[in-house]
Amino acid sequence: MLGQGLQLTFGSNVAISVPSFVAAAGNVGWVDEAAPIPVRQLNVLGGPMLTPDKLGVITALTSEMLTGSNAEAMVRDALTQSAALALDTALLDANAGTTTRPAGLRYGIAALTASALADPLEAMLKDIAALAAAVAPVGGNAPIVLVANPVRAMMLRLRAPRELPVAVLASSAVRWWPSRVRGYHPSAPPRAAHQHPARRSSLPWGGGGRHATTPFALDS
Repeated sequence: MLGQGLQLTFGSNVAISVPSFVAAAGNVGWVDEAAPIPVRQLNVLGGPMLTPDKLGVITALTSEMLTGSNAEAMVRDALTQSAALALDTALLDANAGTTTRPAGLRYGIAALTASALADPLEAMLKDIAALAAAVAPVGGNAPIVLVANPVRAMMLRLRAPRELPVAVLASSAVRWWPSRVRGYHPSAPPRAAHQHPARRSSLPWGGGGRHATTPFALDS
């Protein structure tokens, strides 16, 4: 998901300011042959100041484990999965940012009303449509990504009448609520969704000291 978004680098800076440039059709215009190219002032909204955060751990092994030929591979696999789950847990929660970690994507986001339709499939489709309507104004033409608990992610894939036009990602960090769905964009929101007003470039999540944003939804 992060790889599909805007990538920014910190370089040697300890923080970077990220204003939000608003994409609009009026920012560009058709030009006749040999005619001057128009100059436009982009609409810029205020944005956050980003600072890098780090995940880390030190683990201890016995000498017997270290002499085993597969110890490094097994420990690396366990730590890689642990780091991914820890990142997802923080990325998808509703906690405010601190000096140690950035804010979760659900921080300060209000929920949309869940569909009351009796048919589960119709309710799911209506919730996803409501999510898309909430994300579109801040997502531009960027692809929407659904992030769900593995159980609901499988349900989304199996119950859809045809292949979904959006990517569906599964994460165990998303809690399983049989009757509720939440959605977000990096703001935004299936069945109780959340929406940021205009924070398309506002969250410091990305590998290698980068900042990545992409419209997405969280199904919980």
